[in-house]
Amino acid sequence: MQRLLVILYIVMFPFCVHADEPLADPLLEKQAQELFTQVKCVVCQASVIKESTSEFSVKTRAQIRQQIALGKKPEQILEEIRKQYGAEIVTKPAVNRYTFLLWVLPWLILAGGLYFISFKVNGKKN
Repeated sequence: MQRLLVILYIVMFPFCVHADEPLADPLLEKQAQELFTQVKCVVCQASVIKESTSEFSVKTRAQIRQQIALGKKPEQILEEIRKQYGAEIVTKPAVNRYTFLLWVLPWLILAGGLYFISFKVNGKKN
């Protein structure tokens, strides 16, 4: 019985795929690694799936690699993940009509502050 198990193990071992096995193409693997830093782990909540060892992260990394291998673009993959888990799962929120003000407001405040400082500095010189 042990011999049968050993033989079965030797025969089946090459067909086993590790969940975090990198893609064969280095460019595709680089795309996958970049996506891993853009998706948050729903279990850990404070880390991205690249850093997490949770079951969710392992499955999501495998799913992302599989979709990249099928030829999907990173934007398509992120959009599918957003639809499945919500916008909060992505580290970089999308710019749309709801978040536009959040993206523009800091720049407006900075420009206003610089204008105010330059006005004060120029006003004291005269």
